[in-house]
Order: sequence, then C-alpha cells, then structure tokens
Amino acid sequence: MKLRFVRVPLELILFFVITCCQTNQVFASKCIPMQKDFVCSELPYLGYNHTVLPNQFGHQTLLEVQSALSEFEPFIDTKCSPAFKGFLCVLYTPVCTVLELPIPPCRAFCQNALTTECLELYKSFTNNEIPEFMQCDRYPESGLCIQQNITSDGENKDAKATPLRNSIPEQKTGSSNFIPKHLSMCTWLPFMIIIFIIIFSIIIIIIIIIIIIIIIITIIIIIIIITIIFIIIIIIIIIIIIIIIIIIF
Repeated sequence: MKLRFVRVPLELILFFVITCCQTNQVFASKCIPMQKDFVCSELPYLGYNHTVLPNQFGHQTLLEVQSALSEFEPFIDTKCSPAFKGFLCVLYTPVCTVLELPIPPCRAFCQNALTTECLELYKSFTNNEIPEFMQCDRYPESGLCIQQNITSDGENKDAKATPLRNSIPEQKTGSSNFIPKHLSMCTWLPFMIIIFIIIFSIIIIIIIIIIIIIIIITIIIIIIIITIIFIIIIIIIIIIIIIIIIIIF
C-alpha cells in the first residue's frame, strides 16, 4: 500500500512534465519570414510578415501551410467573405511574438470571415461538419487577440481592416528562434521535481531514523524494566531465604 502511495504521485508528476514539455516544444518554434510569393504575404493589412512554425495544425514549413491553404481556394475564390483568407492566414501563419502560444483571432474577426454563405459553401463542398477551428465561439471577444473590422464600401475592403493590435510585441526581424522572455515551465519544472524528490527522500529518511530511534529507545526501556523486575525478584528470593533460615535456626 505504501509503495502504491509513493508511485502514483510520481507517475502523475512525470505525466505532467512530459505533457508540459511536449506542449512547450510545439510552440518553442522558429520565427521565419513569409516570402513574397507566399499566399499570406499578399495580406499586408494583417500587420506582420513573420510567422511561427510549426503551427497549431502541425505544419513544419511554409510549403506545407500553402498546400493546406490551397484546399480553401474554392471558398476564397467565391468571395463569400473578404475576411475569410485573412482569418485562415492568422490561424495557419500565426504572428511571431515573444509569447509562447499563438495569438488567436478575435471573435468578431471570425464572424466577419465565416459568414453563413461561407459556412454553407464549406458544407456543400466538403460534406463535412464545420471543424472546431471554424467555430467562432472558441475565440475571445476582446483582449489579446487579432481583430479586423470589415467595411462595406465596395472595393478594397481588406485594405481598411484593422491591423494587429499594438499591445502584441512582435519578434524582431532577423531573429531565427522564437524565445519567450519569461522562463519556460519546462526549464524550471524538472529542477522543481528533483528538489521535491530530494526533500521527499530526506523526509522519508528522517522519519525512518526517528522510527529506528524510537524502536531502540523502546527496546532499551523494556530491557531496563525486565532487569529491574529480575533484580526485584532476586531480592525477594534472597529475603525469603533469609527469613526461612532465621525461622529454622
């Protein structure tokens, strides 16, 4: 029972560490520039030209991203929404920042991009349900997110879209590695686990030593009590013998 009690927490801690490091590894990615011929580089109104790969879909290169985005070309060509292409680019080519996680689009941006017409076209073309990343309820209404206000004055709607919020710090151009300013959890967590194991081991050793000392003291006390009892018995026997001798003589 004791072994199981010790083993379960260690397994949970190990699982947490592995999960944390795997999550951290996904987003501790490379900050790379988007080439001029890349599909999302045609959207300067987004406010950035560097992205982070791999993205949340697991794409490792811009070529893979371009291939994935090409599947949406039929919907983009229908112009069901002027924000649809930009919305996809924000998801597939997230802005390179000093943060660990990608900045999501704001809910209004998603709703502008995924109009009823676009969603119906998606269902009719693919015969599939709407994927999770196209469900606008999962994105924040405000805060740290990318917003885009689409106007309704005819041509060049995209160019009037609101760019990336100024509060989001972008990684400096030329930096090849996406390195967050704060210390990553996977950097200090293993040391914390080691310290915890050392402290836990020391506590266990101290408890064992205390138990051994208590056992030794108990044994000594028992021996002393037995010795005293034995001496008392001897004395009583001697006294009885002396009394008998006196009575006889």
